[in-house]
Amino acid sequence: MPALLNSVDPEGLEEFSVVFTDRSLNHMSAVFQEVMRDISTLLKDVYNADAVAVVPGGGTYGMEAVARQFARGAEVLVVRNGWFSYRWSQIIESGDLTGNATVMKAQMQGNSTPAPFAPSPIDDVVKAIETHKPQVVFAPHVETSAGVILPDDYIKQMAEAAHAVGALVLADDAMATPVFSYAKECGADIAIISTTKHVDGQGRMLGGAICGPKELIRGPVEAYMKHTGGAMNPFTAWTHLKALETIDLRVRAQADAAYKIADALNGHPKLSAVRYPTHPSHPQHALATSHAPSAG
Repeated sequence: MPALLNSVDPEGLEEFSVVFTDRSLNHMSAVFQEVMRDISTLLKDVYNADAVAVVPGGGTYGMEAVARQFARGAEVLVVRNGWFSYRWSQIIESGDLTGNATVMKAQMQGNSTPAPFAPSPIDDVVKAIETHKPQVVFAPHVETSAGVILPDDYIKQMAEAAHAVGALVLADDAMATPVFSYAKECGADIAIISTTKHVDGQGRMLGGAICGPKELIRGPVEAYMKHTGGAMNPFTAWTHLKALETIDLRVRAQADAAYKIADALNGHPKLSAVRYPTHPSHPQHALATSHAPSAG
């Protein structure tokens, strides 16, 4: 059967090959590949990254990719501050990646009900790294499920200790926006991003990114992506492209509006408390502002 467009596959013989037809937009189309290159360029600019691997399945997909490529057979240390950092342990155990993982858990502060939790003391984490000499350290920049923050100084000391024993630091940066703070600036080697959150901001798409040096992203990470068929669909890719153009404006406006709401509600007679990390009324205000000037 003849082709609809004489300029593309004039005899209609290549219609069933996604490699050679441009009649429909697919992950092998030249147009779509150009979109993905644009997304990669914008992500590298926004996150100040040397290289980026775009993933179709959100932050957890990125966690799975880096864990399977860097933790297999390795001594690992996990800083666990909630459910999402527990996922590092789940991925490692379900994939039988390594039999030796040291876990540094968040600790309850005081005996009140409910009592707040804080990350394992940095001195304990540094000592554990020096003792066990892991090859990989997994840590959440901001714990998605609990909002527990690792301050910049905490990440810097952890990274220095890890690099001293030759370890990589892999940070879950899903909830930390690059507008205000970014784990790479504190010494993390690889940052895993959930673009579903602040990049989109409207709940329209599922996606993620793995940011880091070229030798790690272009090698092990992209190899995993190719072998597992990690290709983003065209509409999600287009949404990423448009959302990245306004991320700085949107995040700053959202943070400003959220602070104003918290400030207006603070002290309201019908409310027992207002919890917004960078508001002066928050119990951990100093910790939050040491991490970023705004809570987003």
